[in-house]
Amino acid sequence: MSAEPAHRPLTPAGVRFCPLCGGRIERHPIGPDRKLEMVCAGCGFVYYLGQKVVAGTIAMEDGRILLTRRAIDPAHGKWTFPGGYVEWGEPVESAAVRETYEETGLTVDLGGLVGVYSYPATPMVIVVYEARVTGGTLTPCHENDVVEWVGRNAIPWEELAFPSTAAALRDFLAGRLKGPTGDGPGHPRETSAAVALPVMIFSPFWFAAHNLDRRREVNRAGPGLVNELDAHRLPRSPGRHEPVHGGATHHADGRPLIRRGRCRAAGRCAGVLPGAPRDGDDDRRRGWRAPPVRTS
Repeated sequence: MSAEPAHRPLTPAGVRFCPLCGGRIERHPIGPDRKLEMVCAGCGFVYYLGQKVVAGTIAMEDGRILLTRRAIDPAHGKWTFPGGYVEWGEPVESAAVRETYEETGLTVDLGGLVGVYSYPATPMVIVVYEARVTGGTLTPCHENDVVEWVGRNAIPWEELAFPSTAAALRDFLAGRLKGPTGDGPGHPRETSAAVALPVMIFSPFWFAAHNLDRRREVNRAGPGLVNELDAHRLPRSPGRHEPVHGGATHHADGRPLIRRGRCRAAGRCAGVLPGAPRDGDDDRRRGWRAPPVRTS
């Protein structure tokens, strides 16, 4: 039997004929930047040769990682994790599950994203997910001759198939070490989000913006403002922002007289509105007036 032909990747230089009509492919400037593209001389089809997408999985069970040894070129005899090309119109996640089953005989559920890998002059983008085995029987296929669980200390780093294989395994193991128990997947994005929320809430900048929004709300309320100033309407500080209640804290016409700090009635603390004058300031000189009482 003759040997397998050498692996020959498709490159822009190797494209000679249009995939639609079979016409000759020529180079012509296209678009405002006048970039040279592959254009069919017959039908005018512009042939953009894009990257191929590969989907793979890394599964761990009892501290061991699922690896396969390739029986085809490229990288014949080298080790990698299950994975393969995404088919046309296929979701990347579905391709990762399908390729894992085809190459190992195992069904898996996907976990988090391990990483996305690409390299100069390599027409592939490799997307790798964490995976958990849910069933099946360990079975090699025509693309590999060995499928086995390998301990993390027994990974054949010098015999790995591709740069992305080594990079993804390192990222996967680093993520596992970041997990809460050292054996579960780490989720730095989730941790960062969980920490960011309380930091944002208790930040002085958040309080300043929050108070400013509340004060703008009060100013926009105009004549319809409720002068009792319920606790939920304005921010409060101990001993300074209590509601005003009748008595000597109102003008003769019924408008509330609101001061910062203590009110004019001895022993009482008045509420605070945006722009209210401080103790000792003259209301008329400051040009500030208390809001009218809502009567209905």
